[in-house]
Amino acid sequence: MAAATGWFVARQSRPREEEEGKLLNPDYVRGISHLVNNDTDQAIEVFIGLMDADEATIDLHLALGSLFRRRGEVDRALRIHQNLVKRPQLKPVHRNQARYELAKDYLAAGVLDRAEEIFLELAHQGMFLVDCLNRLMRIYESEREWDRAIDVAAWLGSAQGRDLGAVIAQYYCEKAEAAARRDDPKAEQGCLKKALAADRHCVRAQMIKARIAEQGDQHAEALKRYRDIVDHHAEFIPEIIESWKRCVVRLRGADAWMEEVHKCYRSHPDPQLQLALIQASTPLAALDPAAREELLADLRLHPSWVGLHALLNQSWPQLDASMSAVMRGLADSLAVPLEQSPRYRCSQCGYSARMLNWQCPSCQEWNSTQPLADMSYAALDSVAHSASAVG
Repeated sequence: MAAATGWFVARQSRPREEEEGKLLNPDYVRGISHLVNNDTDQAIEVFIGLMDADEATIDLHLALGSLFRRRGEVDRALRIHQNLVKRPQLKPVHRNQARYELAKDYLAAGVLDRAEEIFLELAHQGMFLVDCLNRLMRIYESEREWDRAIDVAAWLGSAQGRDLGAVIAQYYCEKAEAAARRDDPKAEQGCLKKALAADRHCVRAQMIKARIAEQGDQHAEALKRYRDIVDHHAEFIPEIIESWKRCVVRLRGADAWMEEVHKCYRSHPDPQLQLALIQASTPLAALDPAAREELLADLRLHPSWVGLHALLNQSWPQLDASMSAVMRGLADSLAVPLEQSPRYRCSQCGYSARMLNWQCPSCQEWNSTQPLADMSYAALDSVAHSASAVG
């Protein structure tokens, strides 16, 4: 309806001298009437029948096909665009537009091989290049054809003049994990090397290599990888902190771990580092008022839910039994939302999850999902609403 009305208004707005001898075909009015009455099959028959009579209406047919696809009526969109492509007298510009729309119809219908074929043909002809390459990348990602995805990503980066190394590195990481599943360590290491060549600080590749090094008792190599992640991807500290700690303690001892955490915390006051400091300091703070005050001062300066929960959950010998019970009750109240709070969130679309997805399931962006170092207020609100509903 919107497409037909827009076309009709634009046609009527032309100067009168350009409209002489070009009266509106009454069959178009009949087709629009069918659309108004929700008789879309009859409307399509009318519009397809009129294509032979007036090529100037091609844009209207393209708009109608796109409208049907957006409404989820892919079969009707396919019908319109297939009939357009078959017209022998169609101009090349209109044929290519119709083929492009037809490929999008096939993609929407899940007929990926037909969509891939048309998108590739158009891309090689330089038609709708960027859009075709983006859609081809999505097709290859869904089919897990990582080599083809790598080739298309490189093509797209060259066409746009931008670096897609971070995405290509993710494709190589997918290949590395597939090699690990089939127990092929040589192929896995080769893919990780290519991932780091595409993106030298790829956090996923660094994490995999660090894990492999740690499993092989190469703790110095693993520690080097974890420190690179801290330096270039501090937001992933919650993801690596336990493994990072194991390597430092194994190589240099518990005191060295505390020195490393203190040093890192000064430049990255991450709640998970704060939690590590509290857990290591509370035995002393329970006996030393100065140490306890230092922990409380830091919590006031860098407030966090995980830090507050850690302090409330400690044993403080100086407190009487009733106050200790109050603190433990507060700690228990915070434990529920902390356990239920999402651990990861996409920076592009806001999708939240408790599992790390290197490609966001919602917006399909790579490298957009990051760990959440602390609980959000939304998690508290959600638990409160759940408790109210139960009550």
